[in-house]
Amino acid sequence: MQVRYLPPARDEYLAQVDLYESAAPGLGERFIHAIELAEQLIARRPEAFRQVERDIRACSVRGFPFRLLYAVRDESVLVIAVAHTAREPRQFLKRG
Repeated sequence: MQVRYLPPARDEYLAQVDLYESAAPGLGERFIHAIELAEQLIARRPEAFRQVERDIRACSVRGFPFRLLYAVRDESVLVIAVAHTAREPRQFLKRG
C-alpha cells in the first residue's frame, strides 16, 4: 500500500528532521529511518494500529516522541500529521 503525505504533514516531518539534525549531527538521519520504518509497518498492516479519532489511526515512531496520524483512503495511506505525542489528535481532523 502506498503511503502519501498531506503537505502540512510533509512540512512537519521535514522541519523535525532539521531540528533534530541541528541538535546533534546524525540525529535527523535517525529520525528519517524511524519514520521510514513506521511507514513500512503502516503500509503492510494499516488496520493494525490504534484508532484515535473517527477514521484516524496512530503509529508511534520508534525511539522518538512522535507518531504518524493517518487515514486509509482507497488503496493508499494518507499521513495527515507527524505529531508530537503530547499533541491532541483532534486538532488534525480538519486535515483529513
